[in-house]
Amino acid sequence: MTVIQEMLSSLPIADKVGAWGTLGTVRAQKNFDPDTDVEKLGESLPNTGSRQTIIDVLTNLNNEQRQDVMRLYKEQTQQDLIENIKKALSGDLENVIVGLLKTPIAYDVQELKSAMKGLGTDEATLTEIICTRSNERLKEIQNIYREQFKSELETNIISDTSEPYSGLLLAITKVITLTMSL
Repeated sequence: MTVIQEMLSSLPIADKVGAWGTLGTVRAQKNFDPDTDVEKLGESLPNTGSRQTIIDVLTNLNNEQRQDVMRLYKEQTQQDLIENIKKALSGDLENVIVGLLKTPIAYDVQELKSAMKGLGTDEATLTEIICTRSNERLKEIQNIYREQFKSELETNIISDTSEPYSGLLLAITKVITLTMSL
C-alpha cells in the first residue's frame, strides 16, 4: 500500500481507499429499498411529476442505487426513467436530475462534448475531467466518447482548442493510451 493510500484510508471521511474525486459525500442508503423508490417515482411522474418526490427519492441515493432504481423502473414499467423525468421536469432541475441518473463516466462524456460544443470552449471543464480522472477512467471515457459520438476525443480537442493548451490535453490523453496498452 502506498503512503497516499494509507493516509486516505485513515481519514474518517473515506469509506474506502480511493483517488482524488472519489471521496464524495453521498453514501449508500443503508435501508435502500428500490421497489419503494420505483413506486414513489411511478406515482409522481405520470402526473407531471411531483418535483419534491423526485428530488427526495433520487438525491438521497448514491449512483449505484440510482442505477438500480433505473433498471427496476424499466423492468416494472417498460418505460425509460430519464425520458419520463424529461417530460415531468424542465430547466436546471431537469438537467441536474438527468445528470444524477447517468453513470459517472457517461456524465463525463456528456460534459466533455458540451464543453466543446458551439462557439467557445469550456476549458475549465476539459481541464477538470482530463486532468483529474484516473488512467482507467479516461480510457473508458475515450471508448464511450468514440462509440457515442462516432469521433475521437483527441480529434475534437485539436479542433476546439489551441496551442499550447491542446498540446497539454493531448499529451495527457496520449500518456493514458500508451500506459493502458502496456
